[in-house]
Amino acid sequence: MVSNVTIDRLCAHLTNYRGCFSLDQIFGIKREVYKAPSSFVINTFESKYVNGGHWLLATLWGDHIEIFDSLGRENEIPKKIIEHLSKMGPIRRSRPQLQDFFSSYCGFYVIGRLISIYRGQSLSKFLSNFGKDTSSNDALIKDNVLIFVDTYI
Repeated sequence: MVSNVTIDRLCAHLTNYRGCFSLDQIFGIKREVYKAPSSFVINTFESKYVNGGHWLLATLWGDHIEIFDSLGRENEIPKKIIEHLSKMGPIRRSRPQLQDFFSSYCGFYVIGRLISIYRGQSLSKFLSNFGKDTSSNDALIKDNVLIFVDTYI
């Protein structure tokens, strides 16, 4: 499991990273304040909860907002997040389920997608690294993020 402190520490040097926001803090995300691409890690729980929730990645692009969710399209994202982000432009969501429903690797996935955006990689290119076996995907993303940490941090 990855915390907001860990995400901040590992991603602070990525020029597209703008911070972690809990569900009750998302109103701090404003298109007029940030230039594209700007990426925000969002927890689906409010800040009063010390543990729990699910990490998502919202990225403001020039013409749309990308929501990357490692649990896939069928995962229910809180309405508050969708309503707030949709005010800034059309939303495009990642579709495939990468993460196993019983794992706690969502933090690794958002870090992995943050790194891929920093490197100029499209969502489709990032997703092409994964298959249908969610357990294998979890091991792959963990290994890739740890290699990045060992190499660059």
